[in-house]
Amino acid sequence: MVLDNDDAKKREGCNVTYKRVLGFQPLQINWGSYIVDMHFRSGEKHSNHGNDAKEAVARIVKMIRNQYDETVPIIISADSGFLSEENLLYFENQLKIKYVIIGKLYSSVYETMQSGKISECARVEAKRTSWVCYDFNSKLDRWEVVRRTILTTLVAEDNQCILEGIRDTVMYTNLGNNDRMDSELKKRKLSDLMKTEEIVKLAHHNGEEELNHRSIKEFMVSEHLPFTNFGMNGAYYFLIVISHFLLESFRKDIANDIITGRCYATRIRREIIDIAVKIVRTGHRVILKTTKVVWDMLDVGNLWEKCNSVALIS
Repeated sequence: MVLDNDDAKKREGCNVTYKRVLGFQPLQINWGSYIVDMHFRSGEKHSNHGNDAKEAVARIVKMIRNQYDETVPIIISADSGFLSEENLLYFENQLKIKYVIIGKLYSSVYETMQSGKISECARVEAKRTSWVCYDFNSKLDRWEVVRRTILTTLVAEDNQCILEGIRDTVMYTNLGNNDRMDSELKKRKLSDLMKTEEIVKLAHHNGEEELNHRSIKEFMVSEHLPFTNFGMNGAYYFLIVISHFLLESFRKDIANDIITGRCYATRIRREIIDIAVKIVRTGHRVILKTTKVVWDMLDVGNLWEKCNSVALIS
């Protein structure tokens, strides 16, 4: 995710990003609306720079298995910026996790599909959009291992047909390899995740989770980081990520009856925080008063009980 600091004063590590602006490019792992891991980086660091991605995934995997369950199936989804056989081998052999990663449309993908005479195996519908799916095994020119490959082509959008081959996407996965992790998925009644349609949906979910980029930028108010020193800006951004995580936790755990769906920070501030109240001191007590409309709209009594709930806090 790029933090645009192009028109800010000179900052350490504020370098040219892939978006052609000066800024920073932190690496983040999303879990739904939560940012669960972050590595602050200077602007020129591309998605798959060094071992950053592998180390970030390893941290999350270790934490999940230590705190939750050693055998729990873990599936990561990533875009094409993280596609490399080094990463895939690390996920398969070292971390023992599943992945769905978007690839680039090299000619070898189409050649493999055509030589095997692969036909349509599934269709994925989403709102007014439709994709046709092709499921086969292939490998890129320099890969040593053949992997499950799914190619999707957009055939309809906004109730209009589109010629096949104009908007294609390819993804690679190790779901459905009949290994121990697949057995765990079956034991936990999650075997549907190995179906072509569900794998495509996991890949498409990447776009939804990138809403976190917009969400945290809105939460920050400004992308401009305040310090000249790189380390100080890194510490500042860590605090921003933690605060954003707490705000999302409040929305889901406390205010879920008021704001039922995913939203940005501005809406939470507008509907719950930025309300008119009156502070009254009487009888050695401090009383917070608000209008009946606000009380009923926010169900303040229930909201207060949830905020003080031992079960939620623990």
